Amino acid sequence: MMLLTPGQPGQLRALGASRSQARLGGSSPAVGSSMPRPSRCSVSKALPSLLGSVAVYRLHFKKPRGQRQIRRATIDSASLLSSLQGTWEDGKGLILEVEGSKVDFQDGTGIWKIEEASAGLHLRGATLCRGLPDLPIWEFPDGTELVWTRPDPAQLQDKHWAGNFLMYKLTRLLVRRKLAVGEAIEHDLNKVWKSGWGYIPTAPVERQARLLAGKHLVVGSCVRHRQYGVRGVVVACEPWTGARLARKLPAGPGARLQPCYHVLLDSRDVPGSVATVIPEMYLEADDSGFPLQGEHVEELMIPREEIRGYLPGPRV
Repeated sequence: MMLLTPGQPGQLRALGASRSQARLGGSSPAVGSSMPRPSRCSVSKALPSLLGSVAVYRLHFKKPRGQRQIRRATIDSASLLSSLQGTWEDGKGLILEVEGSKVDFQDGTGIWKIEEASAGLHLRGATLCRGLPDLPIWEFPDGTELVWTRPDPAQLQDKHWAGNFLMYKLTRLLVRRKLAVGEAIEHDLNKVWKSGWGYIPTAPVERQARLLAGKHLVVGSCVRHRQYGVRGVVVACEPWTGARLARKLPAGPGARLQPCYHVLLDSRDVPGSVATVIPEMYLEADDSGFPLQGEHVEELMIPREEIRGYLPGPRV
């Protein structure tokens, strides 16, 4: 499966811009003079106020092309733990809180404790391997990695949004399942589905409106991209666009804070088995392409003619 990652990385663009500015705005050396180039530069400085008494960084210039490499020395566990304090987003749509050595993933599993191990700090089966202070990377025994990022401050203003969003999508999916097995006439579920029922009645009006905007976008729904007309099927929903994922999406007003959907694309529109992530503002429910074509569509989803769409298979 291929994941669409449009755009050139920001680091390369910034590097190209800095080099162009240097060529255009920098002064030229006098004729006959030579620009001094350090063959090796070593900077060693302790940072006790930020990283602890044993935090040491060394910066090296390689001779051939001046490529820089940063070598990090061992940082004591207390300093690592200090860098982890506060609020994080774990890449799965969860907002977690770190207070001291205690971590609350807010997923109903209770409080977890960060423990010291021979390889470093250990949490929930994973070991902190690199990335501090901005992007802590936790590695699991099977080699998979999970990256924490600092959430957008606006996400923290409505702490109940993520839970309400996921519960609403689950409720809507249950209604869709009943429609697929023929219970629509007995319980008048068609009217329930079209009305957008499923949100918490006591939720603020603004939150209800945000949920109703995506009332037909659940796992298994056939969709179409509003701008490009590409068809697909939803395989996962997220309450907002995570920080890591946001770097791969085109910037737009509010795009970072709106729900996003993982979509398997129809191979008739995009050849191959392609999956991508699309913000809610660019999606609309559309079953005109049902049944869709694609290897992974058949593997992951169960087609149901009764709802002109799909139900999630065992692997979803």
